[in-house]
Amino acid sequence: MGRALRRIGLALALAACSEPPPAPPSGAPPARPEPTAPERRARDAGNDAQVFAADGCAIEEAHRFRFAVGARPADGPPALIAGDDRFAVAWRDVRAGRPDLFVAGFRSSGAPVPEHPLVESPALESAPRLARWGGGLVAVWAEGADLWMRRQDPELRPIGAPAPLTATPGEVERTLDARVLDARLFVAWLARTPRGGRSHTQLGVFTEGGRAIGAPRTLALFDGRAPTGVALGALDGRPAAALVDPNDGRVWLRTMDADGAPRGEAIRLDADANADGSIDAAFAGDGGAVLFGARVGVRSQLRFVPLDANGAPLASERVIGEEASTASAVHAGLRDGGIAALDRGYAVAYRALDGSNGAELRFGLLTTAGARILELAVAPTTLGGGPVRVRVSDDGRVGIAWAEHAAGGTVVRGAMARCWGLR
Repeated sequence: MGRALRRIGLALALAACSEPPPAPPSGAPPARPEPTAPERRARDAGNDAQVFAADGCAIEEAHRFRFAVGARPADGPPALIAGDDRFAVAWRDVRAGRPDLFVAGFRSSGAPVPEHPLVESPALESAPRLARWGGGLVAVWAEGADLWMRRQDPELRPIGAPAPLTATPGEVERTLDARVLDARLFVAWLARTPRGGRSHTQLGVFTEGGRAIGAPRTLALFDGRAPTGVALGALDGRPAAALVDPNDGRVWLRTMDADGAPRGEAIRLDADANADGSIDAAFAGDGGAVLFGARVGVRSQLRFVPLDANGAPLASERVIGEEASTASAVHAGLRDGGIAALDRGYAVAYRALDGSNGAELRFGLLTTAGARILELAVAPTTLGGGPVRVRVSDDGRVGIAWAEHAAGGTVVRGAMARCWGLR
């Protein structure tokens, strides 16, 4: 009898343990769910909380690279793309007395990747653009008023011969940007033939083999001067383009469908209509940021705009480097900025003007709100040379590429920053 009672008591105890915990009192607040990534981005963009920080960053002397002399500054900046553990830089070079395209790079270890010629042609119209495709790269450029492409393997060695991209009947003046999204190649270019006296920027979508998917789309029309920069990417899985109208100084963002057709109205990002034409963007699935140059009197500025997943501004534009909390020196101006997403914030690089005829290439980290939390010198540079490019490799290294004027033409340079203690 006693043994049976003990078995019953044990069964009751086990049942009690398996019952769910009692519900909280009716007056207790329910547990708050963790915020989603878009909610965190919106929250962080509205304040200057140090949600992104680093113990430090460094650019070692061995991680500074010189690629070429003789690339033409009018062709735009060198192209830069990041891979899993390496970076590739491409440029237009006239060292042999004719325009040629070259690609070289460096690994996250600091070891250089040898230079390879991409194409030799007297009909080259502009510097190339690079996009990451599979385990390798693809370069896109304008030649003879048409678009051309060539694939490279992970070691940057060209694969096959250059191939024309279709649906560009002698209309290409200059390539502006290229990105691979969902196994499709998106290319933005400046059209050669004005429409009613207006310059226009077009977007084409191509398959892996270079076949056009539909006809080219018009991204924007401009009265007067043509745009010098377009930044392509994806927001919430949709293609997006940020661009500047150099005639009225306004900055726009346009989202598109998978075939490149514009969706809805363009979104204006600037507040003062004083953009100088340079622009770069760091797009992600849940939002991103646009960095553009502006002119205020004789002073050059860089302005930062955080975006939500639909491309709408999360906050007003912010002037980089003018926070009261920064410990960095005050510069005569910042310009030619590049930006890339890094951990929970952004990596940026730009020319810092010294107020006379000099400049310094500088690297910095920004929070998602645009507050600069770190800045360090990369190298002395020149006032001219065009926009700086920044990309982040899969293993967290930051690559930088820029051009600068020199006695022998233009020097193309690169550098790699290593940051630790990201949080």
